[in-house]
Amino acid sequence: MKIKILLPVMVMGTPVYPKIKVGEKGKEKEVDTIIDIDKKLAKELCLSKQAVQAAKNSAVNFDIVPLEKEDPDALDEFFGDDADDVGDDADDDDE
Repeated sequence: MKIKILLPVMVMGTPVYPKIKVGEKGKEKEVDTIIDIDKKLAKELCLSKQAVQAAKNSAVNFDIVPLEKEDPDALDEFFGDDADDVGDDADDDDE
């Protein structure tokens, strides 16, 4: 469903603002942000008055790219054993 953004919002982890600049550098112009998202989220944004339904012939001018979920095992490898040591120092002070 195409909607026109009225207030800054986060959509699937992407910040979306009411106006965006389009065109070549030096000849840019500000236009209303039109996005295409699923009906459930669009209805939610419209009911909260953060967006309104766009005309059917409106062109989408901002693409939402969903964030990829991070692999918890990759995070464990990155941080190593550091996560296991958190909180252990507090018990050592009592000795």
